[in-house]
Amino acid sequence: MRRLVAGRGAAVGAGNASSRVAARRRRWKRVVVGRGAAAAGETCRCVSLRAPAQATARPLAWPDWVEGDKGPFGGLASVEVWAATRLRAVGVAAEDTEDVVAEAYEREDLAASTLAGVRVSLSGNPTSRCVPGKHYALRLIVSAITDGAMAVVSSTDAAVECRARGASALMGFLDADGSVQTAAVVRPPHWCGADEPFRVLLALHGTGVSARDSADAFKMKGKGSGDDVPYAFGAPPQACAYLVAPSRHGAHNWEGVGMRHALRAVDALAAWRGVSQKPAILVAGHSMGGHGAGLLAAALGPAAVGLSVNAGWLRKETYGDSNARYLHDQGSHRVEPALRAVLDSTLSAHEVDTLAPDLCATPSLLRVGARDESVSPFYVRRLDRVIRDACRDVASSLSEVPGKGHWWWDTEYANDGGAANDDEVRAFFRRAFAAPPPACAPGYTHIAPNVDAVLGACGFRIAQQLLPYRLSQVTVLAERRLATRNVRKLVLEPGAFDSVDGDAIDPAAADVCRGDGDAAWDVCSRGGVVERGPGTSGPMRQVVETNFRIVHASGAAALASFLANQFHATGHARAPVADGDAVGVWDAASAARENLVLVGHDSAVARRVLNETRAAFAWENGAATVGPCRFDGGQLGAASLLPLQDGRLALLLAGSDADALSDLVELLATPAIPPMARQPFSNALPDVVVVSVPAARRWGAGGYLLAGFWDHDWSFARTASWTAECRGPAACAAGEAADAGG
Repeated sequence: MRRLVAGRGAAVGAGNASSRVAARRRRWKRVVVGRGAAAAGETCRCVSLRAPAQATARPLAWPDWVEGDKGPFGGLASVEVWAATRLRAVGVAAEDTEDVVAEAYEREDLAASTLAGVRVSLSGNPTSRCVPGKHYALRLIVSAITDGAMAVVSSTDAAVECRARGASALMGFLDADGSVQTAAVVRPPHWCGADEPFRVLLALHGTGVSARDSADAFKMKGKGSGDDVPYAFGAPPQACAYLVAPSRHGAHNWEGVGMRHALRAVDALAAWRGVSQKPAILVAGHSMGGHGAGLLAAALGPAAVGLSVNAGWLRKETYGDSNARYLHDQGSHRVEPALRAVLDSTLSAHEVDTLAPDLCATPSLLRVGARDESVSPFYVRRLDRVIRDACRDVASSLSEVPGKGHWWWDTEYANDGGAANDDEVRAFFRRAFAAPPPACAPGYTHIAPNVDAVLGACGFRIAQQLLPYRLSQVTVLAERRLATRNVRKLVLEPGAFDSVDGDAIDPAAADVCRGDGDAAWDVCSRGGVVERGPGTSGPMRQVVETNFRIVHASGAAALASFLANQFHATGHARAPVADGDAVGVWDAASAARENLVLVGHDSAVARRVLNETRAAFAWENGAATVGPCRFDGGQLGAASLLPLQDGRLALLLAGSDADALSDLVELLATPAIPPMARQPFSNALPDVVVVSVPAARRWGAGGYLLAGFWDHDWSFARTASWTAECRGPAACAAGEAADAGG
């Protein structure tokens, strides 16, 4: 197996890392103490370079404590722990609990040579109170079971800052994948009553901006105010709205895991506030955040009360040259147009201009500096054009600010709020929060490139497509009548509609379906068969956007550690690793409702998944079968999304031999642009791919043998997919016999 680097300088996979450390034993190094390296009078000492410690630790996601609260905001934090060797039952707790109590949220196992964010529960000591500006220091102890006994394996220092009630404060919360993340929150003025509607200004930041800096950009002073006048932070006070500024590590571009993170922050705030009502969300974003704001507002549809796009771009693949596809790729000449179409269809959910019709009911302010040299004003102008083209009644306005670039602090006068929060923007916020909720008038058309690209609108949601990953649409013809295109199943608000495509339906129906061809709409049958729908519609990135566990076959532990470290490095994701042949792994993952990433096909867990899955996929003797197509011979690899019987998902990574598996994982999970790395499997991968490993090594996607999607019933959607050649098992057997006879 190839040598892979996993963790902080720890080599795994070569099988000789520990022996090299043991062979070194003790070496000695001359260290200069003090400043400078002058020959005369320099002080030297010798230090011993021993084998690395069992673990190292540092604070990772850390919340604040807000004046008047009983404990740190959200009550959750995480500590990054690197495990040199396998550690069992790892937990983090504070040595001293005088002011802030820190306890293990849940003890968990860490695989060797992996980085992980270990979760910590925080609370305030009942006898302590939060004094603004004070930092409450903590000595955190990392303990784990080693050599059969609980022991201290590392320690680190952390501090919780007390923030004034009107300032931004970091809230810790559990993200969709189980990791602890943070969002900065500015609360409404103290005079806003508890019975006010739950309103949220959801602010998405640009590249490299922290959560607190994002929140603090929404500040202003009155005209003529001096330095002695404090800034006012947050949403306009008349709105009595929370400002929520989430921030998750990594180049997610507020797509996929990034969008889930933003919505999860709002849910966490609602839980902390103790409200069950749906919030009125106004989405705002700058630069990359402007892109994300457009996507999120489209996903929410009329549930978003407003959208503010500030210097946003529309598609990552056409913004600048950082993610241009097929342009200078070594194997671009091998990627035929039909294959490109399949790969590109996985990206359409991330194209703001494609989703423009879903913004028709949402009031929008589209803004850009007229001299922006980072994000050309073209992108915001184009968004304005496509919205106007798609919508009957335009609720969007375009504003180009003369003489301004990508970011500025002062528009008309000093400290007026600048790019993100000047008079024009604040006036839009006030109007949007004060207006009645957006409505779906007749003529409103809702579109979905795939089922999970958007969250529904107007009392309906597309739950299945006739042809997966082709554009679907639902048009409101009249108050209670709908017309559809490329829709197989609709989830409905009971009592909201009387007919779909001219077919009368039961007004009390919660969902209606149609078959292929000209079949009429009717109440969906309840056959007990596992079908696809929201949450399982793919593509394969969907497996790792919620709780998941990496489960490896024998001999693939190093690859599993490599993957876990990739997830941590690119998104601070929680990616626990388990041996697929160990007792209890299946039950533990099932109890925790974790999806599975299966590294290798021959573990006990992987075999169970392959035996039970409803998908038209099989892997036997180094050969892959997808629907009617069989692929064998040479070094093959396959990655496939597979359904589990309880509604969870699995992603199988299989290779015809150990080297093929290693290459497959590296090819699909290694970022092409490390400084702007997306999470593994998150970009341009459909439900299932089969690759010729040597060809993919040379030509990337040009080495694919199949790339495609599963249908609503987990059969192979061949008309929506691409294959280099589809040979059935009988044809493959005949070919093998002919080869043997020759």
